[in-house]
Amino acid sequence: MHLIQKLSLLGVVMLIGLLGAQSQDMSQPIPFDPDTRTGTLENGMKYYVRYNAKPENNAELRLALNAGSILETEEQQGLAHFLEHMCFNGTENFPKNDLVNYLESIGVRFGAHLNAYTSFDETVYMLRVPTDNEEQFQQGFQIMEDWMHQLLLEPEEIDKERGVVIEEWRTRLGAQQRIAEQAYDKIFYGSRYPNRIPIGDTAVLKHFEYETLRAFYEDWYRPNLMAIVVVGDIDVDQVEDMIKRQFSGVENPENAPERVEYGMPDHEETLVSLIEDEEATFNRVEVFWKHPTQPTESLADFRRDLITSLASTMLSDRLSELAQEENPPFTFSGAGYSSLVRPKEVYNTTAVVPNGGYLKGFEAIWTENQRARQHGFTSSELNRAKSTLLARLDQQYAEREKTPSARVVNRYVYHFLNGSPAPSIGQRRELSQALLPTISLAEVNSAFAAFITDKNRVISISGAEREDNPLPSEEEVLAVIRKVDAMDLEPYAEEEIQASLLEEMPEAGEVVSRSEDEELGTTTLELSNGATVVLRPTDFQNDQILFRSFSKGGHSQYADEVYKSASMADNMVSSMGIGPFGPVDLEKFMSDKVVSLSPSISEREEGMNGRSSVKDFETLLQMVYLYHTDTPEDQAAFNSMVSRMSNLYANLGSNPQYWFQDQVTKAMYNDHPRRQALPDPADFEQIDLETVVRVFGERFGGADDFTYLFVGSFTPEEIIPMITQYIGAIPKGETGEEPQDVGARILTEATAETFYRGKEDQAQVVLRFITPGDWSLEDRYELRSATEVLSIMLREALREDEGGVYGVRVNSAASRGEQEYYQVSIQFTCAPSNVEKLIGVVEEIVSQLVADGPSAENLQKVRETQLKEYEEAIKTNSFWLGNLAFGYRNEVDLDWFLDMPEDMKGLSAENIQAAAAAYMKSEHFVQMVLMPEKE
Repeated sequence: MHLIQKLSLLGVVMLIGLLGAQSQDMSQPIPFDPDTRTGTLENGMKYYVRYNAKPENNAELRLALNAGSILETEEQQGLAHFLEHMCFNGTENFPKNDLVNYLESIGVRFGAHLNAYTSFDETVYMLRVPTDNEEQFQQGFQIMEDWMHQLLLEPEEIDKERGVVIEEWRTRLGAQQRIAEQAYDKIFYGSRYPNRIPIGDTAVLKHFEYETLRAFYEDWYRPNLMAIVVVGDIDVDQVEDMIKRQFSGVENPENAPERVEYGMPDHEETLVSLIEDEEATFNRVEVFWKHPTQPTESLADFRRDLITSLASTMLSDRLSELAQEENPPFTFSGAGYSSLVRPKEVYNTTAVVPNGGYLKGFEAIWTENQRARQHGFTSSELNRAKSTLLARLDQQYAEREKTPSARVVNRYVYHFLNGSPAPSIGQRRELSQALLPTISLAEVNSAFAAFITDKNRVISISGAEREDNPLPSEEEVLAVIRKVDAMDLEPYAEEEIQASLLEEMPEAGEVVSRSEDEELGTTTLELSNGATVVLRPTDFQNDQILFRSFSKGGHSQYADEVYKSASMADNMVSSMGIGPFGPVDLEKFMSDKVVSLSPSISEREEGMNGRSSVKDFETLLQMVYLYHTDTPEDQAAFNSMVSRMSNLYANLGSNPQYWFQDQVTKAMYNDHPRRQALPDPADFEQIDLETVVRVFGERFGGADDFTYLFVGSFTPEEIIPMITQYIGAIPKGETGEEPQDVGARILTEATAETFYRGKEDQAQVVLRFITPGDWSLEDRYELRSATEVLSIMLREALREDEGGVYGVRVNSAASRGEQEYYQVSIQFTCAPSNVEKLIGVVEEIVSQLVADGPSAENLQKVRETQLKEYEEAIKTNSFWLGNLAFGYRNEVDLDWFLDMPEDMKGLSAENIQAAAAAYMKSEHFVQMVLMPEKE
């Protein structure tokens, strides 16, 4: 065993400090999480087992396969991914669709808790299983073994799944996919990767022989290319024994092919990809500098990765500053160093630019990279980047015992697949704390300069095909490079920023009444300025406080003439900074803080949403106070935001899906001016700063009609002094405002309309039942349950039986206000030739649910899933914040959600059938279909 692995964490840190970061001992390996049991079976299969307390009575299982689409033969293109699908369509112990049916019956939701993905180099299966039921837990391991070597691969099931995979391919069609496929030849230059895109070749998918699929399975699904990872509320010794019993007998095939690692050749020349598409949504400029993948195994490697992260953060921050300029060269931009595919890492800088702005945007990102290459970064930038990294690690460490297993498990999946280090968060934090002080500015600058090479670079420019947006030529792009490279650029410079948000403390308010609700665990305060404050302390997380505030009113208070300014006032004001800080300085001030806050003005209310660590809670409150009392008014920042928003929406209407959403919204609301999915870029010309500031000031000018909710890691006695200091200091305002009726009414009569846009063989179907009805909690819940049953039925009918869709989205909503109604929404993508048939199937399934109610099996699935999700959700801060806010906003008993388990247990087939009959009527059935353009 290596020395570093024998030492305690404190010993590791002390050793680094004593020996220095450049000592020979930096070659020692990165410590592995001591709480994780790992091993290798005789057949070569690896395993990782770790206890993790959250969520209780559950475990996350992963089966990781070190094989993906890169290993396919010409005849197998797409079959690695196809095989992933077949794992849900018949195994020795779960024939046909029994696997999904079984898991849903124990509360495992398909898609959320049961899923998989296939990439170039790997395939990973994901399953959550309960651990408080021994039989169900054991079945999770049986499912994993079935996937390993016991797929049935029956011809009938394969042929049915061809349609589903083709429909998954169809969902990706459009400008973004067309552009990506054209760019791959340059990005993956000279390699096998462009010809092994995981979704595959449709000609192969439609016609491959059954044995061709089986050959891929038999060649690559073998224990010496696999690992099983189990993280959750488990007994580690017991699970290790279970793994050994379950998987040790699985044999590797004789004469199995070697798992080849395919490379990617270097290229001296700069490759330029120029692509335009009439349906492109964004104009994008990207630069890729490709580098050989470097392993991260030793402490020196860990330190190198810290340097890389710091450099990427600093360049991204500089680009973010540029985006805040009054006339920015791009809408947004970013930079980062990451894995491209296994043989190559990439330093990438990307920007989304306005129409006609390709060369300007490209020159801007190239210039900033060259500025950093020539002059490096500054000490203040480096200090901020280090502080940001440490603040993030501190919070992760504080939450180490309450991090969900789903966020922990991938640490070990990628340790197996690509050798990513897997220290515990404590080890990672202490190593970072020890190593970051040893990282000098000169080292970071040198490392960044090495990112920017003259070879292995690819420039990709793509965007909308429009007269006002001509693509540059390759020579024009290369001329920009030559021009900037020849320049002696000015070093980056910045001014010092103020040390605090507030120059002086406001005059605190007082608590005038206090009440406790023992059942809810809440403390309610009435402050001297009329504000209502609700505190719900929890122990669900160790370092999280969530916040929400709301007040009736919203932009319904304003006439149509100023609607555009009123509806955008929240976004515009939040882009102008806060208190003494403009947007750029505010980002710098907040760099070492774990806090966020967003004001919001909707049609019927205004409020704020935020969160913070315990340490930064006072900063959150100061921001709340400032938004209420000091509306920023920065013309340059305002102009910058208007420009960026206008550019962002300029080409969205070219995208058939976005255009269709807008057409549906207009049709549903009779083209009401306050109901549109897509703002017109010209709308932003109607926004003026004076109106924005006035509206925001009026909406947030007083506290007395606001309710402020805080949920999380605190006690009331700890935070009440801060609450009175900041929330209590907000002035009173005019109370009693009610939302106004803006006259928007949704269509409730049956209608059918077809729209034509787009050139791909793809149709979008939106079906809705919109039924007038008095709002009630009971009806809302029963309709939700009915749509959950309907979702299962439609998935089985449209996907499993018909092979006509990849997925179908089904949900419900209940609306209150001037027009009360219930809505059931059904959406899917399919072949244009199948639209009429599949809508007919939907109508048949709905009629079946109305006539017969749910099957006993589907009723059990819905009940069990609801109960399990409730048990998990009620132990989260977001659940309590959301449901308390719902209670206040809808003026229902605040403890309404505590009885939900009894409602779920009492849910009957009759309840669901009645809800379907009441709210899925043909006279309220709306059909909206997007078809390709007619030739």
